[in-house]
Amino acid sequence: MKQKLFLLMAFLAIATVTLHAQTQLIVKNSDGRESTFGLSSLRKITFTDTNIEIHDMDGTSSLTPIQSTVSLKFAESVSAGIETDVAQATPEAYVYPNPAAGYIRLNGLPDDADYNVKIYTANGMAILSTVLHSASDAIDVGSLPSGLYLLKVNNQVFKFRKL
Repeated sequence: MKQKLFLLMAFLAIATVTLHAQTQLIVKNSDGRESTFGLSSLRKITFTDTNIEIHDMDGTSSLTPIQSTVSLKFAESVSAGIETDVAQATPEAYVYPNPAAGYIRLNGLPDDADYNVKIYTANGMAILSTVLHSASDAIDVGSLPSGLYLLKVNNQVFKFRKL
């Protein structure tokens, strides 16, 4: 549970660094349904083994199954905002293998571009920063301890697990 909370804190830290004036959290589920929460009315967000729990200031809470969560977005408004997705910036972009033992790669991104890559621990500490000259380049994660990590590629954020 603490590890999931650190993951959320790391995600919030990354989003804060790259985004400004967000007022909403948008949770998109695999069935296409979106739930929008005003950031000013949130008391806390926690991760359990199976759910994302969003607690409002008024004492109400919302549960969203982690397995059916496609993305978390911080946005200025529903229709027009700067947003960062976790784990799925576009439906075809992803990190593989996930979980990983030695190397990870990106799939679904144009191969002929440069990518600024950073890996963050679950507590938000940047532990790797590099530039990939192709989306098919491998990223060595073999020396990382087992756990959850965030991989920031330009303005997209993916989560992966190291075995």
